[in-house]
This record gives sequence, structure tokens and C-alpha cells, in this order.
Amino acid sequence: MDNSIFDNIGDELNTSKEKKNPVIYHKIIEEHKEKEITSDMQERLNKPLEKEVKPKYRDYLKFILDLIERKEIDLYRPDTFINKDIYNDLRPEIKSKADITLVNITNMVRQLNYLYEKGEENSFQLENLVDNIWYTKERIEQVHGDVYKV
Repeated sequence: MDNSIFDNIGDELNTSKEKKNPVIYHKIIEEHKEKEITSDMQERLNKPLEKEVKPKYRDYLKFILDLIERKEIDLYRPDTFINKDIYNDLRPEIKSKADITLVNITNMVRQLNYLYEKGEENSFQLENLVDNIWYTKERIEQVHGDVYKV
């Protein structure tokens, strides 16, 4: 397998940062744009980085997956992620913020479920998604209560 595409790119980029010369980035792109990435190389690049997921993330992941399995949340119906009793009592401007956050949470949960179903339960990406879901929902819930089921 030819890894020449990746040879010395890091060194060239580090040098250009020191010189603060953005022209080198265009030069590197130009030099490598005609090189082909093999299907094997593409597969390796697309594989999530392996990492043992910490217990606190694994517990929250299990909680989310249980909600999906019990059909308490539907990955394609964001309204199923809402605790309606709390949500209905919110002021309209807070509901708007909660709705925007809900779109992001729903998308992240879909990505998380996809990775898990692919067998990538020990990956940096999965742990990062769990972390992002938690902190995204917490921005609303710290002030306004348990708005989301996840």
C-alpha cells in the first residue's frame, strides 16, 4: 500500500505554521490532489479511533440505548426526546432554545446509535458523542429542569 500521500505533510505544515505562510497549504494540496486514495486506505481513514470508553460514558450510553430499545425515544421523531410536563411549562423563548438544542441532540443520538450498531462501542468518536450529548442537554437543563429524556 502506498502511503506517500501522508509522507512529510506534518513536517511541512508545522514549518509553515512557524513561518505563518499560508501559501504552503495550497502548495501541499496542489501536490497531492492527483494522488489516488486506495479503498484500503479509505477504509482505514474512516475507521473510528479505538479507545476504551470510560465507565461514566458507558453508563450514559447504556441509558440512551435502553431508551431506544424500549421505544421511549424514536430516532426520527425529536418530539419523543422531550419530557412534555416540563417542556410545556417553559416560556416561549426558552422553548425555542430547547427546540434548537433538541435537533442537535437527536442528530447526535442517531450518530451514536449508528456507531454502536456498527460495533464501534470502544471508540473515541462514541465517547465524544456521549460527552457532547450530555453537555448539550445540560446547557438547557441546568436552568430549566429535566427537559429531555436522554
